[in-house]
Amino acid sequence: MALVPSRTLVSDQGAFALGFFSPSNATGKMYVGIWFNDIPQRNRTVVWVANRDEPITDASSAMLAVADDSGLVLSETDGRRELWKANTATLWQSFENPSDAILAGMPLRTSHRTRPPSRGVSPLMYLTISTGADGETYSTFGLSDGSSKVWYKAEYSGEVAFLRWNASSSEWTPISRSPAYKCNTYGYCGAYGYCDNTDAIPTCRCLDGFGPSDEAEWAGGNFSRGCRRKEALRCGGGDGFLTLPAMKAPDRFLRLWNKSFDDCAAECSSSCSCVAYAYASWLEN
Repeated sequence: MALVPSRTLVSDQGAFALGFFSPSNATGKMYVGIWFNDIPQRNRTVVWVANRDEPITDASSAMLAVADDSGLVLSETDGRRELWKANTATLWQSFENPSDAILAGMPLRTSHRTRPPSRGVSPLMYLTISTGADGETYSTFGLSDGSSKVWYKAEYSGEVAFLRWNASSSEWTPISRSPAYKCNTYGYCGAYGYCDNTDAIPTCRCLDGFGPSDEAEWAGGNFSRGCRRKEALRCGGGDGFLTLPAMKAPDRFLRLWNKSFDDCAAECSSSCSCVAYAYASWLEN
């Protein structure tokens, strides 16, 4: 039987629903997604979308059906225009292709599950750390029976919010946000900017020789565009390096071993694509 826009498919325990929806900011476009069930439609929180890049434009002929090869197919115009297809019997498992939502109920390795703080106490949430066959370490969380609806949402700002559904106010209430300090948000000050956490309120500043890429956005508190050079580099023309102590280096860099401080400076100076270097020295026992 095909699923059409007038129908929804609810999970066994009633936590989620699969169906068609139209975002408030996308008039005339329809998508197939999964959302929290039993939450008012005006507060609908979609956690997964099938046809993100191929919206439905003709709702009257849209349908989600099982194809002859047992895969799921989303189509419109009475099946003549295929919008999306899943060539597997399992559509959604372990969030192998995640969106901005992290939900409870993923497969857990109980041997690494965190334990209750004391006997007779049932935690509302438990954390699981596991290692996959590929050697990667994964963390997941689960909920005890009767817990309220909660989930993690990755914000565009780079923050991760832990949200809980408040039935009284009919809204998602933040339980916590991380990182707690703006300076720890990845790329908060943009390229060639740095976050000064010595101020009462963390402030973004440009490195010496740089200015805000967009003065208006910078003044308004949006630092994502970062900073730009006031003067172009003169590769091989006598440019030097400025020491910046107590800085947190970017995550992406080229590591060179068995080099002295002067070796690092010479290595960076010899490449026009190298704009900075960091030096660390330690002794192994």
